[in-house]
Amino acid sequence: KEIQTAVQQIAQIQRGEAKPPSTVASATKMKTQTLAKISEVQKKLPKTSKAKLSAAEVKMLSESVRSVVDTNFGTHHENEALDLYEQRYGCEVRERNEGIYCWDFV
Repeated sequence: KEIQTAVQQIAQIQRGEAKPPSTVASATKMKTQTLAKISEVQKKLPKTSKAKLSAAEVKMLSESVRSVVDTNFGTHHENEALDLYEQRYGCEVRERNEGIYCWDFV
């Protein structure tokens, strides 16, 4: 249950219910704190506990936390980066990732 609480904020970001971190430093801090909490809880549990995650599960959870925070941070700040590029180099970025295209393969 404590691990669930530790990743709840990450899940809210993934579902769009919370904003991703505003800076690289805050994104790194969020990932570090979440993974530290998972590690702390794991160490407190007895080795025989059914609640204890396997090494593979911890690795998968850690990768998921990293992926959600990094992806949502990048997506949230992508237009700002493109605007900065345009200002810095004086070139207009003609296509941005504003549309979603669906390809129906049957």
